[in-house]
Amino acid sequence: MSRRSVLAALGTAAVLATASTAIAGKPEMITIPVDEVDTIDCDGFILEDHVFGTIKSRFTEYPDGSARDIASIRLRHVVTNPQTGESLTSNDVGVDKVSINPDGSATVRQMGLISRYRVPGQGLIAHESGITILFFTGPDDQEPDVLFEAGPKDDLDAALCQALAP
Repeated sequence: MSRRSVLAALGTAAVLATASTAIAGKPEMITIPVDEVDTIDCDGFILEDHVFGTIKSRFTEYPDGSARDIASIRLRHVVTNPQTGESLTSNDVGVDKVSINPDGSATVRQMGLISRYRVPGQGLIAHESGITILFFTGPDDQEPDVLFEAGPKDDLDAALCQALAP
């Protein structure tokens, strides 16, 4: 699962935690600030992935216990090798649509540009975009089923490790 999937799930969890006040049929709109640092293990050295921006969520809860969340993703990744100080950046933009069923299962549709890393003088080294549809059996499901994927899905970690190697 991509880093964006993890962030989107965190954003959805935050929406679900605050959604009890949503009135059926009327969306509750919130903005979730994101400022996270993750690490990428490159077999001998570590990269830091600083992700920041916002997720704007429109959450609607329905009388039957189902819910829908439409999240506009506006994030930026700055991946840095702390040993060399070199870094690469990518935008992470698009729309995630989450449908939550009364039994707690959920379908997540991610659409947009998830990442696009370029090295000056070399061009594009890794790209991930398109659509991915995931199915979660419940709120604790850490390994969702991938129902559909379309679009380029490069191995981002491998490309970043190679490009930012000391």
